[in-house]
Amino acid sequence: MLLALFAISPSGLPFNPEPETRVPFTQGGFGEIVDTFHFSSLAEFSLSGITYCEALGRFYLVDVMGREVYSFDPADPEGTLSDENFDLRDVFNDGYLDWQWGIAWADTVFFVSSAPAVVDSAALSRYSGSGSYLGTVRLDSIADGWFAGLDYCALDSTLWCVNVLGPDSAYEVDPAAPDSALDQASQWVASQRGVSFLGLYHDTAPLDTVLWLLVGGWNDDHLYLLDAHGASHTLLDIATIPGFTDLDIWEDTTATDSIYAFATINDQDNTLYKVSLGLSWADWMDTTGLAEDRGKVASFSLRPNPSPGAVFLSGLSGGTHLLSVHDVSGRLALGAEFTGTGTSFKLEAKGVYFVRVDQSTARLVIR
Repeated sequence: MLLALFAISPSGLPFNPEPETRVPFTQGGFGEIVDTFHFSSLAEFSLSGITYCEALGRFYLVDVMGREVYSFDPADPEGTLSDENFDLRDVFNDGYLDWQWGIAWADTVFFVSSAPAVVDSAALSRYSGSGSYLGTVRLDSIADGWFAGLDYCALDSTLWCVNVLGPDSAYEVDPAAPDSALDQASQWVASQRGVSFLGLYHDTAPLDTVLWLLVGGWNDDHLYLLDAHGASHTLLDIATIPGFTDLDIWEDTTATDSIYAFATINDQDNTLYKVSLGLSWADWMDTTGLAEDRGKVASFSLRPNPSPGAVFLSGLSGGTHLLSVHDVSGRLALGAEFTGTGTSFKLEAKGVYFVRVDQSTARLVIR
């Protein structure tokens, strides 16, 4: 088994092969690390998948080294860590212990992703809320390699799964029939490890298409924010989180209006970060009415997007146009009139903006 493990590239391992010595880079808004915890009772490099169980108000995480599932109260992660005694199975029957990796709460059951010792296949197992084993399906027909992080999309009753050693993409699958992918996202080069889906699950426009997909991993230490609506899955923002393994959203608005996630780090200290997503629930609801028309293609292009500040707007027909740029609170950041097929402008403050030209609107990220 050891020979098989060391025969593949480090990026394909289900644990971080490089001890973390870098200092986390924090930034205002999206990806800012606002709190840090450590699970010192677990063996080094134990943390992998994480999911939030709304029914119990607790986060559940997988110990990839100890092959256990633990839970904690987000109000006190270190003080409430508890072994949930999941009946984790070696589903490949190859004589070696499996790597259990991702975990996702899906309304009434948990899903856990696993790989065999040689990390060349993928399986998806169901467990009850109390950790009883309910069955396994294989994911091998979707992509080569294995699957790491998972998250549940209640909007479509589907799972998003991150592939490793294959095309290194995130795939959306029907957990009842995961023989083929329903959707695919890939805005990165190195393989990733974690995924989280955030949507409002409203029935009416425009909130029915306000959806985010967050993907990241330790190979490039990035957290990618993607638009989950539409086939292109536009990259909206990037944050740097060293050793990043997986994350899930804490959908709790009782104490704060800000949206946070808890992110697991695969390092010697079993680090857990509380991470800001850079906006509030009020911003997410977009009461300004300035959100882009998600079902339509804007009549212009913004490049680069995300941008460090300077933006070039192009793709319009000739004539005179009205430009307005608002931040997520609705405050006007820029207003101008111009003639021609495009123009350029610069914004100094980091954040998410809505750029409107005439009657068409697009989202812009300044980082």
